[in-house]
Amino acid sequence: MKYDDKQCFIHKIRVRYSDLFEDGKIGPVQIVKYIQDLAVEHSNHIGYGTEFLQERHLAWLLLYWDIDIYRLPADEEELTGMTWSRKHKHIQADRDSEILDENVEPVCYASARWVITDIAKRRPYKMPQDFFLPYLFPDPRPIKEPDYSFPPVDEELLFSEREFTVTRRDMDNNDHVNNSVYVEWAMDDVDDDTWACNRIKKIKVAYKHELRRGARVLTKYYLNKDHPGGMYTTSMIFDKEDPGTMCAMVTFFWGPKEDSA
Repeated sequence: MKYDDKQCFIHKIRVRYSDLFEDGKIGPVQIVKYIQDLAVEHSNHIGYGTEFLQERHLAWLLLYWDIDIYRLPADEEELTGMTWSRKHKHIQADRDSEILDENVEPVCYASARWVITDIAKRRPYKMPQDFFLPYLFPDPRPIKEPDYSFPPVDEELLFSEREFTVTRRDMDNNDHVNNSVYVEWAMDDVDDDTWACNRIKKIKVAYKHELRRGARVLTKYYLNKDHPGGMYTTSMIFDKEDPGTMCAMVTFFWGPKEDSA
């Protein structure tokens, strides 16, 4: 699988000890963080980094993630991260990312949909057409068509609920809960039996409403072991003070642990 800088933005990643999770390997949340950092590095590279956006009171906000995880790298592995954007649609922009190992074998593949937002007004902001041009490549890499739909949630399969408070450590540069934290919360929901015998092979996230420090959070965790397409779990995340409004939904699709190298 060949690639060059006419197809995508390329960024080297070295797995550090502080990235590790279980069994000497990184965890699914670290995969999410690597992918998120790739998008930031790409924006920095073309001059649209955090400082550029903050001066204009703007930020990229994430709407969806569709991430396939093929394996979890170990300490000191050298990885190659690649990311590239598609032509934007109205105020939304789609981005694909892939991480390869030293043998040029895929670690993960991710699709994401983002929107530029006025952070003072907390609503989408329409940028001029030429803003998006530096994100595009003359010969972009092939893409997988993302699927931002979610499997059904059956109330009869509700496994557990829990409540907690958003704390300082959950926040990001835009004064709301970081995208990766929702995935951490969903991992904390997973029951011990599912975690012990399986691995996460796909992550899907839909972000609907932001949460900020001090908010009381309610998560509802659903376990579907018998779906024809394979086992999946879903965490629906709510603001406890507004339980009718879902803030995010995180679905994990599972496979046997022995499938992962």
